[in-house]
Amino acid sequence: MEFLRPSNVRPSSIGVRHSGEIFEAVVTPFPLDGGDLTAGGFDAQANEVFDQFAQVLEEAGLRKTDVTTARIYLHNVDDDAVSMNKHWKAFFGDHPPCRLCIGARLQAGMLIEIAFVAEVSRP
Repeated sequence: MEFLRPSNVRPSSIGVRHSGEIFEAVVTPFPLDGGDLTAGGFDAQANEVFDQFAQVLEEAGLRKTDVTTARIYLHNVDDDAVSMNKHWKAFFGDHPPCRLCIGARLQAGMLIEIAFVAEVSRP
């Protein structure tokens, strides 16, 4: 098992590669460097999450097209689902991974959190 970016701020890693075939990442609107929660509402937090995930994929040697599924947690699911769809389409384009969007009471002012699963390409 390989952990990507173990955090000094919270007790977890941003991602983990296991069995050499699966990569999972959980991304929040807290910057990867441990800074404060992204301000500016849902769209700003969603931009931060997708920007971070693009960086995490690159660090893991993966592409957007390797993503298979996602669990999306929204603090205000009824208010933010339409905006979430726009961010999703902008990020993934013609590669729409399977996803589940769940309303959840998120901590620390977060409006969005996403858990991604990707297939690690075999050589």
